[in-house]
Amino acid sequence: MREGDAEMLEVARLSEGSRAKLEEKMSTVRLRRGETLVREGETETGLYLLAEGILRAFKQGEEESTIWFATEGEAVFSSQGYLCGRPSELGIVAECDSRLYRTDKEDVERLSAEDAEIANFFRRHMERLYMGVEEWMMNMTEISAEKRYLYLVRKKPQLLTTVKLKDIASYIYLRPQSLSRIRARIAKKRQ
Repeated sequence: MREGDAEMLEVARLSEGSRAKLEEKMSTVRLRRGETLVREGETETGLYLLAEGILRAFKQGEEESTIWFATEGEAVFSSQGYLCGRPSELGIVAECDSRLYRTDKEDVERLSAEDAEIANFFRRHMERLYMGVEEWMMNMTEISAEKRYLYLVRKKPQLLTTVKLKDIASYIYLRPQSLSRIRARIAKKRQ
């Protein structure tokens, strides 16, 4: 694992022995922009740590809906596949060239049972993931469309230069036309 990645992903905080055990079970996954990490209907039991790039989870229906974005430093997995061993109801795709570290669920469980330091490492990643989802959901239900967009700009500004506006609009529960009007109104206020 690259040293910079180890710092960002907090692997560097582990003792030398725990870090070596964890890194032994991790493999590097590289995705080009547009490549799929998880296909809808596929069972994927891997837990990924995103070292570089942006991933987008989506649900295919009459229209494709963006469910979440993951950015550098975050844990990524198909909840149905990883937690339940079932086919994923979501697809996960790279929005730009991305690099991840993958560990299989069985290895996570075995390492966590053997090493409290590794168990705490994974627990911290899951806690941050859960807190982020909860914060996002509370903000999405309580604020106006413009404030949802500004919240996204503040929390994940890198999305604005990489992700299609239609996917950002879907993520914040807007039509692309509504998002365009909001962006124009904000730009006008800043002049």
